[in-house]
Amino acid sequence: MIILFGNKKGGVGKSITAINLAGAIIAKAKRRGTLTKTTVCIVDADTNESVVNYIRRRENYSQELVKQGLDELPFIKCELRKPDDTLTRDLKALDELYDYVLVDTGGYENRAFKSSVPVSDMIYLPFQPSQVDLEQLIPTLFVIKQIEENVQDGVNPDFRVDPRLLLTMVDHTSRDLFQEAKRVCVQLLSYASISGVAIPQVKAIKKIQDKGLTLSDTVAGTGEYKYAAHAKRAQFDLLLDEIDGMREVEYKRETQTVSDTSDTTC
Repeated sequence: MIILFGNKKGGVGKSITAINLAGAIIAKAKRRGTLTKTTVCIVDADTNESVVNYIRRRENYSQELVKQGLDELPFIKCELRKPDDTLTRDLKALDELYDYVLVDTGGYENRAFKSSVPVSDMIYLPFQPSQVDLEQLIPTLFVIKQIEENVQDGVNPDFRVDPRLLLTMVDHTSRDLFQEAKRVCVQLLSYASISGVAIPQVKAIKKIQDKGLTLSDTVAGTGEYKYAAHAKRAQFDLLLDEIDGMREVEYKRETQTVSDTSDTTC
């Protein structure tokens, strides 16, 4: 399964969401006893290379754990690509090897994003509840729609993409903005579904990112080498359920008419 994360605007939590989703995937596979080195791969095609650096810190910390006689961290494969690379063939090949392929790209203007759209099972567009972020969504959604129509006209008339708007970096002080963002997003249902998950702003991430940990990781040990999965990992579990089809999106693309969203809660 290929899940694409894209947004032209930086600072929306796109990379952190992809990394912590990978953590949720690993935790679920561990509970089921199905965790292998082919469980999840993240393709970092963003300019900042945030995921690559994060995974590098994770690998270094995992080596420290082993030196202390503790279990190493579960493996997260990461592939680095450039924003102007064409990813179509690479993603198809990785999809044969891994259960989940998460793609972290920039926005609609780079080739990595546009070439990923036709082969992705779903596309998540993370954004914060602000007018600036909402404005950035419009051209990205137009490009996704155009790619869909081009494939329908030239290759497969039944082809459909599955774009989903995903609110991120949400905290208790942004409740009004959150409600307004939902109301505006409903007007975009002809272009994308609206996820029923809101990714929270988690202060703990600042403490664990130096070690490359995810909110779902647990480390057996004492002192510096002890860490229990964070409670807010639950939102990434919910996101994974939505991806796996075990949970519905809040509003489905072009299939639902919403007359009043004033009672929507986060």
